[in-house]
This record gives sequence, structure tokens and C-alpha cells, in this order.
Amino acid sequence: MNSNCSTRNFSFGNDPLVRFYGISGSRGNKKEHCTRWERVISDIRPHHLVFHAGGNDLDQNSCEGFTEEMVFRLLSILSSWKGRYNIQTITVLQLTGRRSTYNVPVDKYNFIVCQFNQHLKRELKSHSTII
Repeated sequence: MNSNCSTRNFSFGNDPLVRFYGISGSRGNKKEHCTRWERVISDIRPHHLVFHAGGNDLDQNSCEGFTEEMVFRLLSILSSWKGRYNIQTITVLQLTGRRSTYNVPVDKYNFIVCQFNQHLKRELKSHSTII
């Protein structure tokens, strides 16, 4: 490795440990899913957390105001985990559109994804350690 290695790996040293974890079909409004996520975070105690969530939730509910509620819930959970498990930074990934969905019509789902991402960007401006 060259001397620029720390710039490319977020200054975690020469051998950063990366772990991937996911729950297929997971939803943030299901207590058992949130409990499983928190158990993994508690065990791993990451310095940096990259989080992607919300697609399955949006495919379950297209009610007016749901995206705002979901963003609020997501940021509340992540802020709680950040403090409780001493996570240095959290990166929240935007949602992407889908070609097919299970419950909400595709066009409506993709519109809701855009709303979610816009609301997420607005709210993240006030969270300096959540990117």
C-alpha cells in the first residue's frame, strides 16, 4: 500500500474491517426488525455505519405525509444508535426507484421515493455527523 492509503479508507488504518448485514424484506415499523438491527450494531460497534433503508416501508404505505414520518423515524433511530454505540459517522443512502413493486403501483412508488429523498436531504442538513 502506498502512503495515500489512509485517504482512501477513511483514515481507519491499513486494514479497515467492513461487514455487510441485511434483513430481506425488512421494515422500520416492525419492532423485531429494529431489534435485530440494533443487536448487530451493538455486537459490531462500528466506527462508521452506511445505512440503506426504506424501500420496503414505502412499498407498504403511500399515505400522505408518510415519507416525512419515515425520515423522522429513521433519523431518530440512527441518532440514538450513534450516541449509544459511539458511532463516529453515519452515511444514509438515498433510495432508488424500482421497476416493479408488490403493493404500491410502480409510478406512485417512484414518486414517493423522490419525495423521501428530498425530505431526507432537507433533514440531514441539521445532522452534522449523519451524511
